[in-house]
Amino acid sequence: MGWGVTQALAQIQTQYKLPVIHAVFVYEKEEHAKVRCLDRTHNRGREAAHTAMKLAQVMRSLADCS
Repeated sequence: MGWGVTQALAQIQTQYKLPVIHAVFVYEKEEHAKVRCLDRTHNRGREAAHTAMKLAQVMRSLADCS
C-alpha cells in the first residue's frame, strides 16, 4: 500500500522538479497528536513544510550549477 504512494510522489517530484515530503503520522491518542502537531516547539507539519522549502532551495541551487 505505502510503496505505491511513495513511488507516485517520487515520480511527481522528478517530473515537475518540485520537492515532495512524504510524512505519515500515527498516534494512538488524540492528545499525542495534538502535542506533536499543534505544539509550537514540536509541530511535525511545520517541520515537513520547512524541509520542503529547504529542499526547494537545494534543487534550485543544483539547477543553477548545470
